[in-house]
Amino acid sequence: ARPGRLIRKLGPAEIGVPTPPPGARPGWAAIAANSLPLEDAVGLFRIDSHNALSEAQKGQAQIDIGLNPFDIREPFVLVYAGQSNAASSNENAAGGDLTVDPDVYVWTGAAFVVFDPANGVGVPVAGRNSLAFQWAKTQRKAEGRPVYVIIDAWPGEAIINWVGDGIASKNYVSLRAKVSAALAHSAITLWNGGGKTQIDAFGWSQGESDNVNTLGYYITAFATLKTQLRGETWFSTNTPIVCTTLVTPSGFDRRNDFFRNLVNGDDPYVIAASGDGLTQPPDNLHWLGSDMNAFGPRLYAAFEALPHPAARNTVVNDGQIIRGGLDGQGWQIDYNTAANQSVIYPFSDATGLVASSNIRYLWATNEWALQGAKVTIQGDLTVTESIKIDNVNVFNTIRGLQIKNYFGSHFADIEHEVNTVGKAEGVSYWDSINDRLVVAKGPLPSDLWAFFTASGSYTPA
Repeated sequence: ARPGRLIRKLGPAEIGVPTPPPGARPGWAAIAANSLPLEDAVGLFRIDSHNALSEAQKGQAQIDIGLNPFDIREPFVLVYAGQSNAASSNENAAGGDLTVDPDVYVWTGAAFVVFDPANGVGVPVAGRNSLAFQWAKTQRKAEGRPVYVIIDAWPGEAIINWVGDGIASKNYVSLRAKVSAALAHSAITLWNGGGKTQIDAFGWSQGESDNVNTLGYYITAFATLKTQLRGETWFSTNTPIVCTTLVTPSGFDRRNDFFRNLVNGDDPYVIAASGDGLTQPPDNLHWLGSDMNAFGPRLYAAFEALPHPAARNTVVNDGQIIRGGLDGQGWQIDYNTAANQSVIYPFSDATGLVASSNIRYLWATNEWALQGAKVTIQGDLTVTESIKIDNVNVFNTIRGLQIKNYFGSHFADIEHEVNTVGKAEGVSYWDSINDRLVVAKGPLPSDLWAFFTASGSYTPA
């Protein structure tokens, strides 16, 4: 809306009722562009072309429009817990690179706001650095996704305060409540129309206060913590858990015997980022703010070393208004209802969108969003030019073309699925018994299969 336009959010009873507002226009207000808060920018709005300065133009025209302020980039939700190094509660944490990233947010207990340690937002004292802050900035820069951080840390407290009374343990109760409240915030729930229900990673900087306990004690307590977390609806069995080693040498670093062995542990979803080589702090206990900068990339690298799902993206209709932009590239899915067929076109800032009178959807994407174990297409995939397989690319994960295999006798069985399901001229399979490529010469169950026998083989040595 431009300054001078009138806009009003419609109530449920008004949706679908094209009644122009009367001259007095109760409830309408002139607004400036981009003045709607995100929390209020959901629903059906009516925009009147009336210019507030011209009585002659009153009621001239109006437009109803649905505002859908989803950010197409899936938010990355990071929960960070532990004791003083997680809380930035010690003065050693002062300093370092406190430059904000406008796409890194922290939970305040009431809302997500831009994480700004220089001004005391996300840390207990202005000017102190944060391990979670540096990890989040590295994560955001690497993946391009907005990062939402939830910190719940307790300086000077042993792990028993998270697990001693199970999920009723005081620190765990606090963690649980904070995460649940944060995930219910509109910044998370609005994504993709249904929101996110689980976090993406869990950080843990704790152990100094368990210096007097044995390694066996801590192994058992940490296993209990994992069990509690994995029992939450917002956690899963494969949610990455990234710990940090303790400052060493010091009188409080005995639990490094646990954290240093996580790399070789039997849990594939838990790892520790090492603080080796960083500056020895004056108190031999709390990391310096300047060294927290270095911990950010280390925490991110540890996270990347663990199995974790690729980012998902929002598919939006091009009639919707979205925030966050299309990041300059993506896919246009053009759906023809008459033919019941979709055609996919790539687009970018340079190529733009393909003009279409069909139903058009936009799938905004980035290189990292295309990574994953596999892509499944339900239905036929028709390629009008060529399929290129190249193992020298940014993903470095494509290893070749795998063709589904059947036994030789299957091709000769007219009732077998290879002859009754999806058969068409040119459809190819691998005859795994006779080691040959088999190609259909027609779509009918009785149509012949041509086969091509290998003339030789390679023996790796």
